[in-house]
Amino acid sequence: MEQALQARQWDSAGLQAVHSVISASDALLAYYGGVRSVEPDHREVAGLLQDILGKEAAAAIRHVSRVIAKKNVVEYEQRRLTEKEAREMAAHASRFITWTGKLLPQKESS
Repeated sequence: MEQALQARQWDSAGLQAVHSVISASDALLAYYGGVRSVEPDHREVAGLLQDILGKEAAAAIRHVSRVIAKKNVVEYEQRRLTEKEAREMAAHASRFITWTGKLLPQKESS
């Protein structure tokens, strides 16, 4: 995502933001709830996160929701993502991934 931003590849950065929050959400859902979202509408992941992680996840869920809200623009619409949209998506994705990293166990190095 960061490389795409640096290369000014806005669509790519937005797509990476989408995939990042979906993957991070799946990791949280699997670790804490033993589930993975199989909904075709990725907006449903916010509700699952809320159900499993509770109210303390509200701020993080807003980051997920803002990225997922742009998913159709990035993947299916004819228009290109703007720099502003890509940077906003990346910022929300980064915040969510940072938060996720604090909740998941860290791999011990050998």
